[in-house]
Amino acid sequence: MPELHPLPIMGLGYRWSLDFAGPLPLTVRQHLYVLVMVEHFFEWIELVALPNKASEGTVYAFFDRMLSHFGAPAKVLTDQDGEECVAQVWSPERSSWGLRY
Repeated sequence: MPELHPLPIMGLGYRWSLDFAGPLPLTVRQHLYVLVMVEHFFEWIELVALPNKASEGTVYAFFDRMLSHFGAPAKVLTDQDGEECVAQVWSPERSSWGLRY
């Protein structure tokens, strides 16, 4: 079994994790998924209901609920399912924003 090593946390806002929960029961506003964003230092959680995983709302939620309140993190972690989110946030047309993935 490989040895596990903890990931260093250099301070508030250093590392965030993004993942989707769902599909969940359909809401009145036609949302099926929740974007879960977790800050690793204080374990702060931001949740945003979304209609699907591949919506422009994912990008808006990331920038509105995370970047505008906490600033740019040094690291963003996703699992393989989170690739939809990362692909939208770090798309080629947004490369001029100075984001690297």
